[in-house]
Amino acid sequence: MRPENTPLTPRLPAVLHAIWNHAAECGELVVPRPFRNMRASCVTEWAEALPAHVVAKWPGHSPLVAAKRELQTRGAHFEVAIRGMPRVGEAEAQAAPVRATA
Repeated sequence: MRPENTPLTPRLPAVLHAIWNHAAECGELVVPRPFRNMRASCVTEWAEALPAHVVAKWPGHSPLVAAKRELQTRGAHFEVAIRGMPRVGEAEAQAAPVRATA
């Protein structure tokens, strides 16, 4: 029987580290901290569709920590902001009353 605090796969970090080093030596694209990057991507996707307190609860921290450490800005966010927001001067022109000239 396994003790309570013993990891299921104690050699896994060493094996992953060896694979990581071999890929880097071969010139393959190596993403730094891949599991953290995948987690942050998931949290960012959840944040687009769910309330902040729910998104923060699943990975196990507060909404402030999620915003600071996990949430990412994507190119798609920029595109939505450009298309969805009025340009400078357009909002004022639409809000100003139309005066009749005679």
